[in-house]
Amino acid sequence: MRMFLAARVLSWNPSQMRWRKRSTANEIAERSVARARRLLKAQDADLIASVFHYGAVDIDAAHLVVWVLLTSPPEAIPPWCFYPERPDGQSIAPDLRSKLIDIQALVRSCLAREEWPNAAHVSVGFDSAQRVDEGGGWYYFK
Repeated sequence: MRMFLAARVLSWNPSQMRWRKRSTANEIAERSVARARRLLKAQDADLIASVFHYGAVDIDAAHLVVWVLLTSPPEAIPPWCFYPERPDGQSIAPDLRSKLIDIQALVRSCLAREEWPNAAHVSVGFDSAQRVDEGGGWYYFK
């Protein structure tokens, strides 16, 4: 019984030649999104207002949603924009649209680095920080 329990809590890290505690899905998501936040703020500090995640990831990794709030005015980006690369994203200015696609790729690469399941298909949404504030902050997403 002890060996079974230890196997569920610990995993072997061959690069460091030692056992390490397994991270929960929420810890992995938090680490990945924190890395994405640092990288995005470093490269586009004037565009990025906030980066955060939510979802019942301990139930299923498919529930992860990452949000990137932009300093752009609300009219620059449609509300709840998840697919800037699709034809319905044509209303976004081409330079901003290109940045959103790059940001989406960076967030997904940070998740892939942590071996997030199906990282290439994680939902990454964009919205205006001003619109979110006017919509009630966190309640805007309910």
